[in-house]
Amino acid sequence: MGLKPRGGSSPLQRIGTPGRGFRVFGKTSGVILLWPLLLAGAVVIMGKARQHEQPQRLAGRIALAAWALAGVLSVVMVAIEFTIAVFIFPFAAFATLWLAANVAGREAMAFPVGVLVAAAVLLLA
Repeated sequence: MGLKPRGGSSPLQRIGTPGRGFRVFGKTSGVILLWPLLLAGAVVIMGKARQHEQPQRLAGRIALAAWALAGVLSVVMVAIEFTIAVFIFPFAAFATLWLAANVAGREAMAFPVGVLVAAAVLLLA
């Protein structure tokens, strides 16, 4: 007479059957949903910064590189949503909002360039 486990009492019977459904996004999906709100906030901050005509803290190639890096951070954050986006989001948010407040000029056109370059690298890799 052998003992048989009843209805899921064995750990081996519970492997591979998640209790409330399998969560692919986990806790980071909220971070990805915040990104469009952050970009909208950056546009508003840029508009206000341009109205006050404050002197820019960065100019030229450094400003272009900073905006491109902010674009790369945004793509990397979205691409690795399943792993460490929660840790990258604060840096990407700070970089984008700081640049929007301090470098609100034509240099901001490097942001979409950084997004496109990072997306191309990720797609080709």
